[in-house]
Amino acid sequence: MLVFIFVAGIPPFSRAAPSDQLYNFFIKGDPDTFWMHHSSWKPAGYYSDEFKQLISHMFQHDPANRWSLAELMSCDWLTSGEMASVEEYQAEMANRAQTIKAQQEAERAKAKRKLDKKKKSGKKRGSNDELPAVNYNYLKKTHITTDLDEEDIRMALEKHFESKDLPFTPHESKVEWEYSVKMQSLVPSIAGAESNS
Repeated sequence: MLVFIFVAGIPPFSRAAPSDQLYNFFIKGDPDTFWMHHSSWKPAGYYSDEFKQLISHMFQHDPANRWSLAELMSCDWLTSGEMASVEEYQAEMANRAQTIKAQQEAERAKAKRKLDKKKKSGKKRGSNDELPAVNYNYLKKTHITTDLDEEDIRMALEKHFESKDLPFTPHESKVEWEYSVKMQSLVPSIAGAESNS
């Protein structure tokens, strides 16, 4: 199943059951119709004959007709062509990690520019369309008290996220959870910082 998803980018069928129209082609012994369906979404020749052979033997409904592990490991799809060396693999993974990191940094920079723009425009922070209300009920339940107003707590929370190299995403639905998890450690440190100033 995973091998198919890695190559195709989608699952081969919903579930391996007679009620599944696509899997039913294997039960009927008609894998060609299965491949005709999946090939209609891809460029001509996307699925090689070797790949089709491997998957068709893996998806056999009758376990007795499925390839053994030895047969799978020696199939043409796995053994033909060049394998990447360890160094090539590591270089590719490092390149992908660098690409992902660059995308994340660009997203953070974009969010920071947007926030800076709002600050410069003089829009009052703390309105409902910008940042959600602090979970004061949580503070009351845990007996955390502070003289800081809502704006101070929000600024401290934002700073906390930045110090952990996390994007500050106030519009996400998980924000109440983030507040309730972070406030317990965050608010005492805010109150301590306030008393020192």
